[in-house]
Amino acid sequence: MVGSLILRAICSVGLLLIPLAAEAQKAPATARVALVCGARCEGGGYDAFRHGLRELGWVEGGNVVVDVRGAEGQADRLPALVAELLAAKPDHEPRQAG
Repeated sequence: MVGSLILRAICSVGLLLIPLAAEAQKAPATARVALVCGARCEGGGYDAFRHGLRELGWVEGGNVVVDVRGAEGQADRLPALVAELLAAKPDHEPRQAG
């Protein structure tokens, strides 16, 4: 009888710990960042942005995904590009660079 109670207690505690173990095994969250460039998303400004991410511990393709759109110098394209990026529900809103 005492052995049965001990077994029940162990099983109950084990069942209570399962959610904690599952929580500990979850993959780290990936942040989604949107970036809009007035021209092309390349060169000094974009490279500095990517370098800054790395310095802060963000790894593209790892813990952060950067969605970039370039207007190719056509300012009238910016509203559509921003709308497209917002539809992807980024964690950080689009900003214009370059």
